[in-house]
Amino acid sequence: MNRARLWISLALLVALLVSAVVMWSGVASEEAPPHAPPAQSQTTPMPVDVTSSESVDDAADQQSARGEARGATYFPLGADPANVIAELTPLAKAGDMAAACRVALERLACEQVGRHGEAMLEQLRRDEQQALARAPNAGTPELSGLLEQRADRLATLQIQLIERQGACSKLPASLQSDSTDWLRSSALAGHPESVLRYVLGQSLGIIEGFEAEEPRRFDFMGHPGFAAWQREAPSLLNQLLDNGRPEAAFLLFLAYSDDATPLNGLIRDDPVEAAAMRLVLNDFRPGPSSSDPLRGLDGRQRQKATARHAALRATMAGRAMDRRLLNQGTETPWLVLLPDARNTAPPCRN
Repeated sequence: MNRARLWISLALLVALLVSAVVMWSGVASEEAPPHAPPAQSQTTPMPVDVTSSESVDDAADQQSARGEARGATYFPLGADPANVIAELTPLAKAGDMAAACRVALERLACEQVGRHGEAMLEQLRRDEQQALARAPNAGTPELSGLLEQRADRLATLQIQLIERQGACSKLPASLQSDSTDWLRSSALAGHPESVLRYVLGQSLGIIEGFEAEEPRRFDFMGHPGFAAWQREAPSLLNQLLDNGRPEAAFLLFLAYSDDATPLNGLIRDDPVEAAAMRLVLNDFRPGPSSSDPLRGLDGRQRQKATARHAALRATMAGRAMDRRLLNQGTETPWLVLLPDARNTAPPCRN
């Protein structure tokens, strides 16, 4: 699978969702050689909440509108990180995992804009130029309009980055860290968005689709939480899947297909599991797939993949793919916290 699917582009706010749509439209991945399934972590996380995403979103919207509780969804995108962290940290310590998730994102966002903000904007520019060079409608009025829209978005991102950097520079040391990895804590408690973010390595400073300049590229391996993440990420992601969250199937499909990211490198490639995850994703796509997820498998492998798919389908009966959760779970923290016409809902709802 080409790593270009994970690049941060100007459509980063819907990055992996766009990759999913392309994939579901019939883009077939390379078949990976069979390996043993990933070793299971010794950590036993609490059961993941399987409340429907729609009811969670509705409840959060009502709570935010009434202003009755200053929880994770009370603070809009772009809110002052000092205010958010100061008010939500006590709730996180009291066991509110949505609050813990938001505290983690605010801190990670400040860390990222300080270390990588300018470089990420530069990558956005480069990726945009490459995308436009390949555009089939080059030189048309449609392309001119698209260029104008994306130029406006880049300018807005630059302004928001400067504002976020300014707000983060004023963040007191006492609010920057309290020696607790709140993203890990909320992930171990089964908070779905936290699980997606934690397994991707965000608390280690890993940014999907972005590679820092040397010698910082592998800084995450020296992070004090690296060993725990190595041990816990595969089982947490499988726990999320087994508790009926189809969003986990997308990350597992990628992980079983290649080793292009740190998370993918933790999970051994497995064509049977990759095919099963692809079948799960096909259940949630709007139309029929033009490619066969079982292509390249022998008879025994096909039987195993379809049996695995059938078991997962029963677990996920009645559930919809929460695209908002998939988007926010895979976006880099400083971008998910910035307001945008397509991104208005606060993160960490479920």
